[in-house]
Amino acid sequence: LNDRTINPVDFGADLAQRGTIFWQLDRVHPHIVPHQPHTSGDSYRIPITLKDGIPSRRTHLLALGIDIGGTQIKAGMVDNHGAILASRTIETPPDLEGFVPALHEAIHWLTEATAQPEGVGIGCKGMINQQNTEVEILPGTLHYLEGLRLSDLVGLPLEVPVFADNDARVALAGEVVWGAARDFQDVIMLTLGKGVGGAALVGGRLLRGHAGVAGHLGHMTIDPHGPPCACGNRGCLETFFS
Repeated sequence: LNDRTINPVDFGADLAQRGTIFWQLDRVHPHIVPHQPHTSGDSYRIPITLKDGIPSRRTHLLALGIDIGGTQIKAGMVDNHGAILASRTIETPPDLEGFVPALHEAIHWLTEATAQPEGVGIGCKGMINQQNTEVEILPGTLHYLEGLRLSDLVGLPLEVPVFADNDARVALAGEVVWGAARDFQDVIMLTLGKGVGGAALVGGRLLRGHAGVAGHLGHMTIDPHGPPCACGNRGCLETFFS
């Protein structure tokens, strides 16, 4: 592992213990008010009184959550109670040359609006190596991220740990700690966006499988003679609706 990664032994339980759940950025806290962004994109923040440079709402932890999607990148700064202190949404750039500066700008805006986070959690399409945050397989518009470590792209100091996984899995982790899956041991998550994602919680643990693809519901074969999918298979669920 490099110095920027976290490798939780038990994904859901460890995050719950730490109180650091970084996802579900579309669930806007009721006290967040619109803030006019200085560049394109949607931004929100809670008015925060700073004391010695630290937000007064901050209690124990401040975490940065990033959701990398095919059409949008959503990022938010949250506290350990799950309240979103600031958020920013930008269009996903078409290439790596545009992706990195756009991501850095969004992160800079969030840290200026709040403070430097204690940790970063990233949800991204495709197959993500949770041990080192490397994007192993990512067909489609974000193919340019394949082979890169997401922890190397955030542009924060090395002492800020970065964790990354498939976007549906981190969405399910968010539901386990803060949402509809709390106190449940067996849960199925289906995510719908530009593609179809999925994740499964079995016996209180995220299901990964031998090859790390367990729970990817969008790539279950529905019709072996169906239309070709971006993953190389035919007739995947994602080819019929998304």
